[in-house]
Amino acid sequence: MSDNHAGWQQSVPLPVGYLDEQTGTIHRQATLRKMTGKEEALLTEPRLRGNGGKLITELLASCITAVDGLEKVTPEVVRRLTSADRNYLLLELRRLTFGDELEAHYRCPRCQGVTQTGEELSSLEIRGSEDGAAQEIRVTLQDGYRDPDGRWHREFAFRLPTGEDEE
Repeated sequence: MSDNHAGWQQSVPLPVGYLDEQTGTIHRQATLRKMTGKEEALLTEPRLRGNGGKLITELLASCITAVDGLEKVTPEVVRRLTSADRNYLLLELRRLTFGDELEAHYRCPRCQGVTQTGEELSSLEIRGSEDGAAQEIRVTLQDGYRDPDGRWHREFAFRLPTGEDEE
């Protein structure tokens, strides 16, 4: 991660990358800025309370200042990011805004004792996909699947989930 503007924003790699369907280009770098009061207000917005996917889209669309190679980052761009990239961006947004340490409390279900610890978010292992990684996963079925028209299918393709799926 490289710092820009004295810690106000940072450039981060996207683990999967944004696929521009018009050009076939995978964009692998995004720039985030710290949350402000505007984004904190989004977290309490009644219209977003019932849909976490829409809340994440609004929050990230507000805090992502750039995706390499794109003219503008819109809610539609954020909606089309994979869930993996969105979750990673949320982690990095939390780190950028509040710091790397996350205080955690764990309760033992047996004795009800509470343990308090600090987690270093930078120690989480993040594995990205290779450049040009497939945006879908192919699965071969041993027994196949018979559709309502009587045709047999032996292979399925699953695409990676996106923000649109979350919403």
